[in-house]
Amino acid sequence: MMNKPVKTMVVIPDKADVQASLEILKAGHDRYFLSSEMSDDELLSMSPKDWYRVLDQNVYGQDEAKRKASLIMWKHLHGIRSTSLFIGLSGCGKTEIWRVIKNIYTPIIIADAGTITNDGWSGRQKYYSALKEISFSRIPAKWWIVVYDEFDKCVQPRYSASRENVSYSIQAEMLKVIEGTEINVAKADYDPEIIDTSKISFVFLGAFISLLKEEDTSYGFNPCRQQAKDRTITIEDVITFGLRPELAGRIESICQMNELSEEDLYAICLNPYYGPAAKLSRLYSRIITMTKATARRISHEAARSGLGARYLFSLASNMTDDIIFEDPDIKKIIL
Repeated sequence: MMNKPVKTMVVIPDKADVQASLEILKAGHDRYFLSSEMSDDELLSMSPKDWYRVLDQNVYGQDEAKRKASLIMWKHLHGIRSTSLFIGLSGCGKTEIWRVIKNIYTPIIIADAGTITNDGWSGRQKYYSALKEISFSRIPAKWWIVVYDEFDKCVQPRYSASRENVSYSIQAEMLKVIEGTEINVAKADYDPEIIDTSKISFVFLGAFISLLKEEDTSYGFNPCRQQAKDRTITIEDVITFGLRPELAGRIESICQMNELSEEDLYAICLNPYYGPAAKLSRLYSRIITMTKATARRISHEAARSGLGARYLFSLASNMTDDIIFEDPDIKKIIL
């Protein structure tokens, strides 16, 4: 099991009651606290349910994705390599799940797959760029997990001036990493740096919008409005989207995440652990609360924008910055 829970600061963002928040802060609150100081033995003793409890207190909803990520962590720590794909629209919590885990288990690289370009081209990242961080670390390669975010952007066909499918070429190069082999990540041939990827676990995250959304022409002058498809995405669908069959064959499982509704976003706003007011309180080291009226307004705006949960924090952060601009010494902020 995990260490004894640590007392940490908690705010109550669903009440614009500063005194009540002060009392909560003084009393403290027992909960799982994310720490990168856990020992190897403590990490190895964590069951899949322990990982799930951590995620459940830091990520809203997405139970199946949290279960899948928890199992990936347990298997990886016990020497069982895995390769998985998480599909979900922007702001649903795909990346947040792995950011939360990285706070406990630091040998995780979250790389932007959307910036990867062909090997041999100048500039931007190459397929092996994420592995360079491993070469600079004292932690053996077998303990690392590489998370490729925005994976759909290097899967969807993109054509060069010569009509070459750049995405297909990138995937062919990435296949070398995924299949488990020795990769030279050095800048020069005369100074090789070899990384063995055979024990590294890989996680792919992507929106794959055309698979999850469909056009709805029943809205008058807004024919491009997108509506969620109510069906399960299969590996065959992802191949049709543009994933090479060879790479698809090495993906062991797909986890399809839910789109967050306005009510989901409203619930996130009012969450005392990972709501935007709670995060801003920790960031600025002062009491920040949010009224239900504000929570309702920004959740509606975030839902309409289609940007999901991350937009909630952006909106709340802008509101907080405006208040701090007027009074940088303010200790209690009500949004």
